[in-house]
Amino acid sequence: MADWFRNTDWDEAIAAEFERRLARSRQPAQHLVLQGYTLLTRHPDLAERLLERAIMLGDPQQTARAALYRGTALAILGRFDAAIEALELAMATEVRFPEVRTGAWLDHALLVAFARRETAYGAALESLSVERALPFEVQSPTALIADTLMRGAQGQDVAQAAQAALELLGHGAPMPTAGLSHAALSERLMALADLE
Repeated sequence: MADWFRNTDWDEAIAAEFERRLARSRQPAQHLVLQGYTLLTRHPDLAERLLERAIMLGDPQQTARAALYRGTALAILGRFDAAIEALELAMATEVRFPEVRTGAWLDHALLVAFARRETAYGAALESLSVERALPFEVQSPTALIADTLMRGAQGQDVAQAAQAALELLGHGAPMPTAGLSHAALSERLMALADLE
């Protein structure tokens, strides 16, 4: 039997049992995060609400993760500005509590690029500069895609990078995509690679 905080489906009975056990939990924020993450792809609206509750508890060990996953849920729901804000909360939490680390900066850069939030390009590209300094083969695919989308939007020639990113997506490489579908990312990259 699965843990009470890792339900893959949700109905009134499951919700009631979850809330009963959560009320007795010594780690309610962690249990909200784990349950929200488990429901992320099948029930993003419910996951978003559970993760928001986790954030409201103010547990620094869980806030960054909850904000990261909440950002993903919001992106799945097409609420990009709110998703970007959630990821900014995750990054701010990491600054305040350096022992807490997530991949929020990668998802943030990717969402900024995908949603074409040009005013945030400078900061997002700066956060990706560490990745660009690494040899290509060890760079994060998410960083490559985000960097390519932003630089392409700025009018730079990114055809080669876009083709490399398309290859990574085409191989079905498991990678965080901030709640964005591979198809949506591929469509943007194809335009930059002049493959349309």
